[in-house]
Amino acid sequence: VQGTDERFDLILSEPSNPWIAGVANLFTREFYELASRKLAPRGILAQWVQSYAFAPSDYALIVRTLEDVFPHQRLIRISESDTILIASNEPLELDPAALRTAQRLVESSSIIKADLEEFYRTSDVTALFLSRFALDEQGLRRVSAADGSNERNLDRDCRLEFRAARNLYALRDKTLDRFILSAARSEWFLEHYKQLGCDGRHANALHEVIEALIGAGAEDKAAVLLDFGLHDSPDSPALLADQLTLRKPFDFAELERLLALPDRSVVDHANRIGLHFTAAREFDTAVTIFVRLCERFPKSATAWTNLAANYTAQGKREQAEQAERRAGELDPARYFDHPRLMQRQSR
Repeated sequence: VQGTDERFDLILSEPSNPWIAGVANLFTREFYELASRKLAPRGILAQWVQSYAFAPSDYALIVRTLEDVFPHQRLIRISESDTILIASNEPLELDPAALRTAQRLVESSSIIKADLEEFYRTSDVTALFLSRFALDEQGLRRVSAADGSNERNLDRDCRLEFRAARNLYALRDKTLDRFILSAARSEWFLEHYKQLGCDGRHANALHEVIEALIGAGAEDKAAVLLDFGLHDSPDSPALLADQLTLRKPFDFAELERLLALPDRSVVDHANRIGLHFTAAREFDTAVTIFVRLCERFPKSATAWTNLAANYTAQGKREQAEQAERRAGELDPARYFDHPRLMQRQSR
């Protein structure tokens, strides 16, 4: 960037982790000022920042520093481990015509299309913007203000390099991801949904947002989006499954409604519901779900395996062995890769 007088439509910055010597200088106010001067009109800076082994206060430090230079920002949540900060000198508005152009670009490239479908399970550009844009400017301001600090990361005072290294092994997984999602507003997601022109075809993308919010403990925000989504897409397997994990008490009639749908994804979503209750150690509910799932999809080795695990947790060894045996018949590779099952067979 320093070595050219050119201006760019897009500057992509994907450095390594800020605790590595020298890398934190790509997160300073001076770097952002330089990038800002080298952007063409409506140009964008896009910078990767990891959300693993990274303190919320350090992430807030980066955002505050970025906000000093760029008047417009957004946050893309690639996954619970990766984010991209987007910054520009002009407003970052999503324009339906630009989305159509982007979709034509995707459709024209088999490589891009295949990559998106492999990693994000969709090549629908609108769905990707719905599911991956997590914070607008107001959300990022909540992030930058959360720790009450006024610090900035500067070339002459590069705090990030040392703080990031000090925090490297002190943080639990998902701490930062939960912090980021706590700054999200359900109202903004709904505005975003309407602005993008989404409809029932985008129920799975909305589900991804809801699932992320539930995972971050923001169940109240997830519930707002779920109510809206079910109104728009009442027969979406993904949203019905979200409802069954979010609403209490568990509604077995709604489970039957889900299992009756002709969609092939039903078995995956039903397994997800059961595993939610397994993780919550509500084994009786989980067993009931998996028994019904095995009845409805008797050739699902995954369902039989999950049923076996929950029987084991209940101490019901005989039923667990029967379920394990059935899973092994359906999927021998799964059976023989399981150390405990191999040991039992050798006896």
